[in-house]
Formats: sequence, C-alpha cells, structure tokens
Amino acid sequence: MYEQATEHVDRAGLEIYRPAHGELLIGDTPAITVDHVRRLIGVRARVALGSASTVVLPLGPTHIAALATDNAWQTTPAETVTEVNRWANHSGGQRSVLSR
Repeated sequence: MYEQATEHVDRAGLEIYRPAHGELLIGDTPAITVDHVRRLIGVRARVALGSASTVVLPLGPTHIAALATDNAWQTTPAETVTEVNRWANHSGGQRSVLSR
C-alpha cells in the first residue's frame, strides 16, 4: 500500500495556489482527497489517494498545494477559495479554523 501511494505521488505535479481574496480554512484533516467525477470529498466518503482526482493540502490561510499533472504557481479566484473551504469543513473531523 505504501509503495502504491509513493508511486502515485511521485508521478504527480504540484500546484501551489494563493487566494486572490479571502483566506483558506484550516481544518484537522491535513490532506483532502477529492473525486471530481463522483463529486465526493475525503476518506470518510471512501475517496482514497489512488482514486482521487486530486489531493488538496491546506498549508495555511494564504496557500494550498494540490497534486496535479503539472507544476504550477497560481492565484485562485474567490469562488475556488469558497469551494476549498467547503471541502475542508466537510472533510474535517472536529475542528476548522479561519485565522484572523
């Protein structure tokens, strides 16, 4: 299992995003698996690393990283920030924090 996960991550690129407006929610889930096809979020919805469309890693209130096909550094619109915050809130166990 570890070897499969390592291979999956090794093949992926890494995108770093910074919000154009707003802040990112920090939850108690360090990596959020997302399946865009089935519209499922997180391991509680049985989205494993190998079947995820992407894996989103909140790095702080101003940056997120995501596994992707290519490496990139981008500014993300407010609508995407809202969506990622929804993912963090949905996949979180007990705590979500918006820093100020």
